[in-house]
Amino acid sequence: EISACLVGSEMCIRDSNTPVFDDILWKNIGFSIHNSFRLLWLSLTRARFIANPPQNQLTKYCKDITLLSSMFSVASDAAMLSLGGELKQKERISACLADMLSNLYLACSVIKNAMHGELEEAELTHAQWSLKYCGYHFQTAFYDYLENLPNRFIAFKLKAVCFPFGKRFKAPSHELERQLAQNMQLNTNLRNNIKKQFFDPDTNIGEVENVFQQKINIQPIIDKFKNAIRNKKINKNLIFEEQLEQAKQQNILSDAEYTSLKDYWCCYQNAIAVNAFNKL
Repeated sequence: EISACLVGSEMCIRDSNTPVFDDILWKNIGFSIHNSFRLLWLSLTRARFIANPPQNQLTKYCKDITLLSSMFSVASDAAMLSLGGELKQKERISACLADMLSNLYLACSVIKNAMHGELEEAELTHAQWSLKYCGYHFQTAFYDYLENLPNRFIAFKLKAVCFPFGKRFKAPSHELERQLAQNMQLNTNLRNNIKKQFFDPDTNIGEVENVFQQKINIQPIIDKFKNAIRNKKINKNLIFEEQLEQAKQQNILSDAEYTSLKDYWCCYQNAIAVNAFNKL
């Protein structure tokens, strides 16, 4: 709506159409005032009473995005009102607004991607991490914007309206990041969907992925082998190849298990080998 008002205002100025310009100006002022009071209500209630939010596992974050969208709208209006044409020269202020908008866009993309149905645990963890990340960095950009806004009175009022109880968005916790990293080491829909975007079986990434899949398939054999070392049935001071032979001789591993683990180890070594110093 603001964009339409700005375009209309420009056309009226060019055509010297004062009555229409006045009408557009007052509509724009009315919209900004309405938006400011709406933002104050959302901030005081923490957006808990938004009508008809999407009902899914991310409903709380949908309400947060509505609040952040109102913050961005009021902040951009305040910048245009207080700076006018100087806003073009205040590139750092513009950059803060751009950071806010970018994080809003990313958060909305996460919500839209989650609308296809019920999320499995790994997908939900990823979505929560992404939305917490966007909310926290939006807040960081907003506070940077407030601290550098030349008109300190407007900055003070904006802070009081947008964050009446202080900062409310926290960065993703270490525990959430641990869960996210752990989920990426499992064959989940999340990992498979991300892999589709860049995976090429004919590159080094394909070789590493092949080793990863092999490890998942023989994980029980690896656990059995490690338990034998832990229980001192296999000498832990030997190199891997000698440990493997010892496990076969003591019938800790069957012939098939021995072959599978040996093949995996060869592929693993090839995947992590560094060949940058062949000429030395």
